[in-house]
Amino acid sequence: MLSATCQILTGVLSRNWRFKWTTLSQLVFDENFFNYLSKTKAKDNHVGIISRILRHIRGAITKFVLSIDDCDYPVLNAEDVNN
Repeated sequence: MLSATCQILTGVLSRNWRFKWTTLSQLVFDENFFNYLSKTKAKDNHVGIISRILRHIRGAITKFVLSIDDCDYPVLNAEDVNN
């Protein structure tokens, strides 16, 4: 368990960094990304995760990579693409 001081410092740091990821300009959804997701509770929600990330990005996206093996993941439907 963290001491009260560490808890406070972690809370302050978390607030400062909470939305920093929304300013990313290069997004790479590749095998590493999908392998990571497969080890989390979000393993069956990769389309939802990517959609959520894209909705929260602020600013221009200068690089976008989506690399999926269609044998391992369900096909995207029109609703997924439109999101």
